[in-house]
Amino acid sequence: DRELNLYTANMLANRKKGNDQIQIRRYDALSGKEAWCTDVGVTKGKKDKADVGAKASPVIGQQKLKDLVYFTVTGLSEEGRVKLNLSGDEKSALIALNKDSGKVVWAMGMESRTESSPVAVYDKDGNGWIIQCAQDGNIYLLEGLTGRKTGSLNMEAEIIASPAVYNDTMVIGTTGKGTSFIYGIEIQTMKPQDEPEAEEEQGEAD
Repeated sequence: DRELNLYTANMLANRKKGNDQIQIRRYDALSGKEAWCTDVGVTKGKKDKADVGAKASPVIGQQKLKDLVYFTVTGLSEEGRVKLNLSGDEKSALIALNKDSGKVVWAMGMESRTESSPVAVYDKDGNGWIIQCAQDGNIYLLEGLTGRKTGSLNMEAEIIASPAVYNDTMVIGTTGKGTSFIYGIEIQTMKPQDEPEAEEEQGEAD
């Protein structure tokens, strides 16, 4: 009697330049019936050779993040930023959606485009954080439930790859002329604010 669901999203490839929308969807894996569809506005410039949309793989939340699914969308349009409650000129966003409804719970905008897939990390109590790398070399650590940034790090290189995580170590590769390396980075996490603590703990990607 258990449900089995599939989550997917698309890109704009070989499409006319200009504003359009991509779709994030949930399907019933047994029947193929679409449960919900959420549109996100994206845009392709006249000289833009890169595809836009959901180029990254999603994170399916588990443990205390079990109600959320996370997608990264690149090439946002102004309409897309408005829908995600973002201000400024963000080129991409990490988006947390409710699994049942498809509604956007929170979104974090990024100044550069990104193809890197997010990854979730959990502590022994089931609290979860999301790591997102951006093309401009920034790495973000966010509380999975709220989207609050608990740490960031800039690698001073371009990041196209997706990170791998084992225990408290993240491995990521960078690219660029003279800046192509593989790094092992220690992950330090912070408990969510709504949990009482004897002392305030600081956390960051280091």
